[in-house]
Amino acid sequence: MFSLRSGLPFLAALLLVGCGHMAKLRPTPRGQVTAELALGGPFAKVSSLVIPLPLTTVGASYGVADHVDVSAHFHPTAAVFKIAGLDVGAAWQPLLQKGAVPAVTLVGRLYGFTNFVSGFQPYLELGATGSYKLADRVSPYLNVTTLIQTNAVPLLAVGAGVEVEFGRLALQAEFRWFSPNRPTYFNAVEWQSIGGLGAVGALLGVRYTFGEAR
Repeated sequence: MFSLRSGLPFLAALLLVGCGHMAKLRPTPRGQVTAELALGGPFAKVSSLVIPLPLTTVGASYGVADHVDVSAHFHPTAAVFKIAGLDVGAAWQPLLQKGAVPAVTLVGRLYGFTNFVSGFQPYLELGATGSYKLADRVSPYLNVTTLIQTNAVPLLAVGAGVEVEFGRLALQAEFRWFSPNRPTYFNAVEWQSIGGLGAVGALLGVRYTFGEAR
């Protein structure tokens, strides 16, 4: 079985705490393509500095139906450590914003990581995000995700953030608490936790949508 821990405890900790995706507020409109970039991760103490570790994802999503899209992403941080990381997924918005009822979007992603030597490691991520769009531009939100592993217990994360739209361009910032239900136990990295549980972090994202909706 492929193990990210073999000779790479630092990267293993990064990938198991979180894979760097921003919350998905709404699927890409039908017939349009959205380019997506995200950067950030859990805060850790590196030398004397406390910084968010640089998990990155870059990819795109395509609207295949009303309120449904499919996506694919590449993981540059893993590539720096000679590990290929890709994910494919889909988003569905079963609930539209109406009055006090928030928009709700469900996301599923299948990850695969390999070093082309010792094997292949899959992960499944499931998430839900509730958001409100205010003044047709600003969208505060809350989200929860779980990363399901084949050889360990699932990892949870909860987050809160805001997305601001400038026409086709949107910027997003999020505070996230990784694994809030588990004691911080990775020895390779000194995580910044809350009460000794999990790791807190921050992510920044940008997206740009191409094409006309159908």
